[in-house]
Amino acid sequence: MSGKVTSRYKRKEVEHGKERFSAYCSASADWLILAGLIGVIYGTLPFGPKIIRSIYGITGRELFGSGVLILGVFGAIAALWYTFRFHRHITAGYVGRIVLVACILYYVSRFITVPAERVHFIEYGLVGIAIERVLRRYIRDAGRPFVAMLLAYFVGMGDETIQWLLSNRHGEIMDALLNGCGGVLGVLLLPWPKQSLTHSAHRLIFGMATIAIVLSVSFTFATRDFGYMIVDDSKGFRFRSRIAPENLIDYDFQNRTLFGGILSRDMSLPYRKFLKKYPADESSFLHEMRVHIFRRDRYADQEGMKAARIALKENQILETYFGQTLVEAGLAWPVERVRALYTRDANVTEPFYTSPVSDKVITGFSPLGFGIIGVGLLFLNGILFIFTSKKDFRYMNVVSCADRATENHLSVR
Repeated sequence: MSGKVTSRYKRKEVEHGKERFSAYCSASADWLILAGLIGVIYGTLPFGPKIIRSIYGITGRELFGSGVLILGVFGAIAALWYTFRFHRHITAGYVGRIVLVACILYYVSRFITVPAERVHFIEYGLVGIAIERVLRRYIRDAGRPFVAMLLAYFVGMGDETIQWLLSNRHGEIMDALLNGCGGVLGVLLLPWPKQSLTHSAHRLIFGMATIAIVLSVSFTFATRDFGYMIVDDSKGFRFRSRIAPENLIDYDFQNRTLFGGILSRDMSLPYRKFLKKYPADESSFLHEMRVHIFRRDRYADQEGMKAARIALKENQILETYFGQTLVEAGLAWPVERVRALYTRDANVTEPFYTSPVSDKVITGFSPLGFGIIGVGLLFLNGILFIFTSKKDFRYMNVVSCADRATENHLSVR
């Protein structure tokens, strides 16, 4: 009898050992997948544009962009079906997540038109999925999806920080938020835990949210300039500038000789070398004026009414706010050339033109106002933390055995 008990005990030990080994291998695989995804994203940043241009040359820009979108939609549908298989029934939360996924995919198809950005979005969807799988062994309550979303945002913030440090890339807070949305999409596609939120997860979520707000505000201050939206209703155009509108014309008049000489001497430089020599944060006037000249001359050489209108509006901006320097540098257009463009676009005065020059400049509020918004977000985060801390976070006792089995099954997989 004792021999049978010993034999049964040994078999259980062996099975237990196999399960632990399987769980270890699964956890290691999840970590390797996550590290590999982040490594690929970060490692390709220096030469990512070259890779995308090479793909464009093979498939074409439009075909590649459409293919990426279709791949993302089918991937989302497959992931939602995978989630439904384990739930076996449709809940309000599941329907809500489907609606959110549909809204995010619509936004991607409607407003993210650059194929490379769509690829990046899908990459961060995969990062969100990989992070959520890794966290299954550490967080088993309802806080896990939110921790995964915040961690995906931190990975995206690291991505943009690296781009900001690279000479051939540009880090943007909006791109970081877009990366975070990709991570949110990935987490929404997966089954969520049935256990209610615990105190430890609650504190972790709000602590990470505080860090996210501080990093976002700091990164915005580091990568964005603040300026003004200059609107000329009589001529039908608006553009952004780092120089106040009341000072721009005076600045042009007072420095026309100096800046005109610089433009005459350095206009022969390649466009990007000129901008690098006179960066926006040090030489705002020269930098912005050179970009307006580039757009004016570029579209003037193209065919079509739309190109003529852009060239004419950019020339109006230059003549109105950079006119003295333009004449001094010998870059002002003769009347005959302006008239020739007007004949190509008889409707030049109809639509209001918004120049994309300096479109990254924040014009809605001052640096002080933006800082106050950041403080307000931190205050709101603190209020929400205090308010939600009053709730009694305990594991739900109504979770069925089947739901617990599903959780255990997903943790091992």
